[in-house]
Amino acid sequence: MTGHDYRWLCPDSKFYWKRTQSPCSRAPGWLCAPSSLKHKCVTLRPHLLTRNIQRIQRFKRLIPEIRAVVTASRYVANRFRASSFPEAKTHIIPYYCSFSPLDSPRKLPKEKSISIIGRTADYKGIDYFLSALGKLPADVRGFIMGDINEKKEKSILEMARTAHCEGRVTLENWSDRKGVARLLKKTSILIFPSIWPEPFGITGIEAMAFGVPVIGSDIGGIPDWVDHGVTGYLCRPKSSEEIAAYATNAFQRSGFDDHHGCRRPRKHSG
Repeated sequence: MTGHDYRWLCPDSKFYWKRTQSPCSRAPGWLCAPSSLKHKCVTLRPHLLTRNIQRIQRFKRLIPEIRAVVTASRYVANRFRASSFPEAKTHIIPYYCSFSPLDSPRKLPKEKSISIIGRTADYKGIDYFLSALGKLPADVRGFIMGDINEKKEKSILEMARTAHCEGRVTLENWSDRKGVARLLKKTSILIFPSIWPEPFGITGIEAMAFGVPVIGSDIGGIPDWVDHGVTGYLCRPKSSEEIAAYATNAFQRSGFDDHHGCRRPRKHSG
């Protein structure tokens, strides 16, 4: 079986506590029900909670019959091992990138910018992205591509106002590969500020294929593909200060001010 996420290990499939906005470290089971009252994670609807926990119990019963579990990162593999799945039958095969990497350093965008691509849920850290943008100089723009609807647009713009960067934010709805490529070509730095344990983070390696450095949270599977100080930077989750500081450093290292080409990242092993 393939472990794309945590659905066979966590009743909520995320290992994420909504109340404290932090990763869950407990072992899954029926105790997740009372724990949810404190941490606000698993649904308390009896039929859904029962179904989700039974799913995990079914996986544990099937462990002897499963020949192997393939995961995309060390973090997910360790979660399976912590749930009694044998280490010898746990294999890590990183995701591949659908974009071919550049053969030479890319031409720098005309303006400084940071971008975030993905769902706009709170656990994706979009508020920390906006807070970091507000700490950067006024000539840095922010691009957000994701599941934007009228309600979310209003919420995001309100967060941008609070961060004093409303006039520098551009919102774009989900796009196809061409749209993602277009955004990455005009992106100076991709920000991956998740505060939940991402199983991997494909958008990050897509950005690096375009020669775009990445600043990602040091959490979940993200450290598997961010080579700190080489292809980007790892920052503490929830730290907009570190995001802004690393972005400033990345602008300088990329030669943005003197129009030198970006340093080409190493090709991902996957």
